[in-house]
Amino acid sequence: MAQSTVDLNDLYTFLNFLINKFLGAFYSPEQCDLLTDRAQMELYNRLYKVYGAGQRLNDSLSPFKRSFVFTPETSPSGLIQPPEDYYNLLSVIPTIFDSILQMPRDVPCPVINENEIVAMENSQIIPLNTSNPFCVVGKNWTVQLYPKQPQAGTIYYLCRPDTPVYNYTIQNGRVVVYNAGASTQLEWADKDVGDIIVIAMEFLGVNLRAQDITGWAQNKEQRLALRV
Repeated sequence: MAQSTVDLNDLYTFLNFLINKFLGAFYSPEQCDLLTDRAQMELYNRLYKVYGAGQRLNDSLSPFKRSFVFTPETSPSGLIQPPEDYYNLLSVIPTIFDSILQMPRDVPCPVINENEIVAMENSQIIPLNTSNPFCVVGKNWTVQLYPKQPQAGTIYYLCRPDTPVYNYTIQNGRVVVYNAGASTQLEWADKDVGDIIVIAMEFLGVNLRAQDITGWAQNKEQRLALRV
């Protein structure tokens, strides 16, 4: 899926257009950074809560999907340290060697709560072994695999969206000169930027509908026209 082609300069110009229209105010680039980051994280959290409910939701979070391969060497006693950019867990998929098929095979690994550990360890229906593992997310988001022994596999997770940073210099004491190359842009697809704008305005007490600004998020010419 293509990531956002909405440049921060266009986005903040439009945000200030709305802010000025409804509130009669103007936000600095730093204030727009904070507002946009807060709005994108609100959208991220809303989508994560219902992740898996539909392809549309999955696609929206796809720019932030990551995977991490763990090995017996990196999972002593079944304990896996999360990557530095880890933010939310999607799934843990251990890989075992199937002696019948004579090839590696992925196995499901339920993520459970601590109060379920004893029951799962002593289950007579699903005996605990590397073919029937489970895991618990612990302190500092470490993943503890059961049985507690070195294993191999893949963790799928979401990273945090990059915090937007509008980079600029001031010339002649008052003219803002935007530096697109040094700015940190949004990673969302264009179709989701409109939701970020709606949420940002909600934080400011202005209720908009997504369809009110969908055309802007998808039409560069319309965005640029607002700057004239």
